[in-house]
Amino acid sequence: MEEAAIGGHPNARNDLGVWEEDNGRIERAMKHCIIAANLGHVGAMETLKKGYSIEMVTKIDLEAALHAHQAAVDAVRSPQMEAAERA
Repeated sequence: MEEAAIGGHPNARNDLGVWEEDNGRIERAMKHCIIAANLGHVGAMETLKKGYSIEMVTKIDLEAALHAHQAAVDAVRSPQMEAAERA
């Protein structure tokens, strides 16, 4: 899983965050979630919002992740994908 996360796989990065959180390493978990959100992972973005609400993520980090997340999502959009979503 670590190799996949290092290779840029958003699900693997998010899974590492979940694993770190389950083991009580919240700060490391939030760092993994920031990276996963930056890669476009929706669940990681939601986790960061929750982390912000309990003051485990700063406003600056949340805003930066939100902008990077949106950029990643926009980068993979295509007319074909949007047509498929409408259908």
